[in-house]
Amino acid sequence: MTAGVAYAAPANLTVNANSTSGAVLNMQATIQSGGSTVGSGFTPLSITGNTGTTYTITPSDYSGITFARWEDGSTTRTRSLTLNSATSITAIYNTGTSASALSCAPLTVTGWIANADDGNKPVNTLDNNLSTRWSNLGKGSWIRYDLGQSQTVCDLDVAWFKGNERQNNFVVSVSQDDKTYTNVYAGKSSGTTLNQEDYNIPDTAARYVKITVNGNTINDWASITEVDISGSASSTPPPAPTTYALTVKSADMAGSTITGYQTTINEGSATVKTGFTTLTHTGKAGATYSATVSDYGNMVFDHWNDGSTARTRTLTLNADTTITAHFKSATTTTPTPPPAGSTTDAFGVKMLYPTKSAGEAWAMNMNSATSDSRFDPKNTITKNSDGSWKMTSSQVRMNVFTSSGYHPERITTYNQAAMATKGYMQDAKDWRNVEITGFVKVNAASSDNFSWYGRSGKHTDSNGGCEGTAYKGRLFYDGKAGFAKEQQHADGYSFTPESQATSSLFGRWVGFKTVMYNNAQGNVILQNWINENADGVTWKKVNEKIDSTGWGSDGDMCGGTPDQKISWGGPIVTFRWDSASNVDFKWLSVREIQPPT
Repeated sequence: MTAGVAYAAPANLTVNANSTSGAVLNMQATIQSGGSTVGSGFTPLSITGNTGTTYTITPSDYSGITFARWEDGSTTRTRSLTLNSATSITAIYNTGTSASALSCAPLTVTGWIANADDGNKPVNTLDNNLSTRWSNLGKGSWIRYDLGQSQTVCDLDVAWFKGNERQNNFVVSVSQDDKTYTNVYAGKSSGTTLNQEDYNIPDTAARYVKITVNGNTINDWASITEVDISGSASSTPPPAPTTYALTVKSADMAGSTITGYQTTINEGSATVKTGFTTLTHTGKAGATYSATVSDYGNMVFDHWNDGSTARTRTLTLNADTTITAHFKSATTTTPTPPPAGSTTDAFGVKMLYPTKSAGEAWAMNMNSATSDSRFDPKNTITKNSDGSWKMTSSQVRMNVFTSSGYHPERITTYNQAAMATKGYMQDAKDWRNVEITGFVKVNAASSDNFSWYGRSGKHTDSNGGCEGTAYKGRLFYDGKAGFAKEQQHADGYSFTPESQATSSLFGRWVGFKTVMYNNAQGNVILQNWINENADGVTWKKVNEKIDSTGWGSDGDMCGGTPDQKISWGGPIVTFRWDSASNVDFKWLSVREIQPPT
């Protein structure tokens, strides 16, 4: 500190607004010091000021909501104070006394939707129950309400989950057509109450009201327990749309977009549009259209995104609509399950557990691995002279899909408690109780591991990372082995200790199996097996883990218990390795097994 200069310690000044009945309000306010504005916005408005400095605070009225007094009883609108410590003051307002305010009455919500949820559904915000909620992880999460017709919206009451512990950053926007939105309010919740807070918005004609949450002061969750929208019926609702867009896309079985497939769109028997995907036609609202796609080369139509398998899809156009046709390779060979009682797979490799009757099964197409629509190596692979295949990428995630393919639009929830009840993530064909087999030879690598994993979707940050669950069998290049459990991508990891299973993998073929199944007690059994001489026959079990309780602490990030067992199936099994620039592989397979009793 410089001699002779007084030190002005920082202190917070917060301006709040309440109604005379005690309801929290969000009102415009301005804070000035020495004639300069140092803070402006909606209450609660907070600045970091300096002790010993004098500030003047001026709150504003809105519509029929008028300033009455300060919490200390003073009635002068502009209030001056000298900041000596952290200070909070509250402006008290009269509400509901004007004709405008009296006409602002609760409106009926006829529809609701959110961009996503964790199992806590949007409808929960309309049940008059503060113990239920809509929740979704991620900045930009939104919930939208449909008022059925154009209304004059004037007020919004929102109760926030844990609203007494954190402030939520949010924007309210409105629309007449659910396409073009206009922001009418932006601010923060008070962080002081679990009850509904009143947000006054300019009288605006709208049919749709959207709340977009951009995180809170603790994390990026959007969680709302209750919403009420107030207004008055509009005398001139906008006309209903007369046209909508019908878009036809094409994709492979993995869901990746592919283009250039001949498509015809008919209205009745008349062709109204023809061309190559992606193809869009502007059609009449309420009219019925049919879309027919054609094969190209060795790619043949398999199904539409709704699961239907008829090549021509018919629908009535009631909104902008996108449909996707999925194609598969005609040269793909579907593995033939071993006959009943067989003890070896398609490659003559010993099966540790019997294949489930009518269960899912996949085996690598050793002749043409890259033509298999159920196998996505992601990187370039090449065939070796001995019939095996080579990968030279140093980051490998080779995915294997069930016969259903990968369809994220069919995943209705990422809530782990809900998936545990259903038994699957995408559909009933998901990989669940499985024996995963692969043979590998490390030619050039540093230090890392092979990881065969299942009970999984795609591992991205989307949907809060909650699709990225997995049990992972791990075989390290130095011969150690163990397991990992991923409850949420990419933070929810737990590991078992590694044990020496074999000698170094460099320069030799080794077979590696990971088995996972649910036992009769509802626990998950994990096993790692190796075939050291790669004869496909002499397997030894090198690790076993029973996930019963107490393993993991992050399941509650996705709606489960902290140590949530991953008991459900997933649409993807993955063969993974990193930090290896030259690996040969062969005889990959995945089978749905019959767990032992």
